[in-house]
Amino acid sequence: MYWNLLGQEDRKVFSDSEMEKFGAERGKILLNALRDAAARGVKLRVLTVSQSPKEGVLKEDESSCTELPDEVQMLADAAPQNVAVRCWSGPEWYGSGILHQKMWVFDARHVYVGSANMDWKSLAQVMEVGVIMENLPPTSAVIRDMQKLFETWWMFASPELLPAKTATYFSGKFQRELQVPAWSLYLPEGSRMEDPFQKAGLTSLGNISHQLQTPFSTRSAENTTENEKVSSTAAQMFVAAAPLEATAARSRAFDEDALVYTIQSAKSFVSLSVMDFAPFSMYTPGPLHWPALIDALLAGVYSKPGLQVRLLISQWQHTSPQILEALATLKKEAELCQHLHARCSGRLEIKIFRVPGWQNTTSTASTKATWPSYTRVNHAKYIVTDTRVNVGTSNMEWGYFYTTAGASVNTNHELTRKALENVFERNWNSSYAQSLEEVMAEIS
Repeated sequence: MYWNLLGQEDRKVFSDSEMEKFGAERGKILLNALRDAAARGVKLRVLTVSQSPKEGVLKEDESSCTELPDEVQMLADAAPQNVAVRCWSGPEWYGSGILHQKMWVFDARHVYVGSANMDWKSLAQVMEVGVIMENLPPTSAVIRDMQKLFETWWMFASPELLPAKTATYFSGKFQRELQVPAWSLYLPEGSRMEDPFQKAGLTSLGNISHQLQTPFSTRSAENTTENEKVSSTAAQMFVAAAPLEATAARSRAFDEDALVYTIQSAKSFVSLSVMDFAPFSMYTPGPLHWPALIDALLAGVYSKPGLQVRLLISQWQHTSPQILEALATLKKEAELCQHLHARCSGRLEIKIFRVPGWQNTTSTASTKATWPSYTRVNHAKYIVTDTRVNVGTSNMEWGYFYTTAGASVNTNHELTRKALENVFERNWNSSYAQSLEEVMAEIS
């Protein structure tokens, strides 16, 4: 995940009083809490990304990192005996990609998965969504499975796996030669190495076909006192991962499959909220067509009577114009079925969500922006239907599933599902959401 808790570059542009007004202190508070935890003996393991080479970081045999993000280096310097750091590099394994997963595991009892980076902006100036599960028994299947996922990525970034052992293959699906780790299931069985995570016993405890049966204890939002009666409901859940090579020989659900499964679970509605939605690759040397999600959405619109599909896609200063064009094409394709001989009754609506101030976040040599860079955006990534919910860390674009580290929590727990439905409805019905047609008319 991305680190910027102190906002040092932002402080070169904005004054201390402006940064305080923006809420930047929240990042410092979190960093201090981590530093205090390490100082009192809490063992911290941090998985992050390397910067450019620099002297003075952890010894080569202890870390897969070169230069660390400043905040991570501060933690390592403050309590080196209690802080271990590893770095994962998408380019080494796939030729591109980033560590985009945002996951915390505390004391084998509490876990978090969501869209928030280790950035003060995620805590103050960016809209985020995540799932936190607290006070789980250390022996529970959920906490053990989440720990297995963390250990998978910890091992994926291990110095023992470097230099990266990779191979290339021609993907018939994407009509392109792709680079993958040498244990990839995309490679012919006879030419791939043994999956290191399966060998290490990191196979998942649950997936789409064998979901974890989980008792959820839930307090009401109105009353959180210790004496309150806690309700307990059983639900199913699983945690998905991407890329495929992080699923321990597909014992864990592949994140792309989890999104499609969530869409296909819908009986009456699909509500999808994400920052970037594109049926193609945006960060590869040449474009790749990626129809997985639009195929699932259109199949529902065409085949399920009365299905209501709503997409809430973010716009900010870094939105590619091609995203809006692709959304307009998707909308037209969904409308086609209303004109066929056996007309469908499914509907697809698209709105664009703009956080106030989104157009004024880039400073120039002559003009200072009103807001810090890379802020004023809805950064959440989730799909909620009438039957279940997927809360993830990935934008919906090819690279986030094939070259980039990501994860999602998937469940039919009704209170969790309803909470995300309420968040979606609030945003969809707000003055910050405009129809795609209105936005396209503005642009033209």
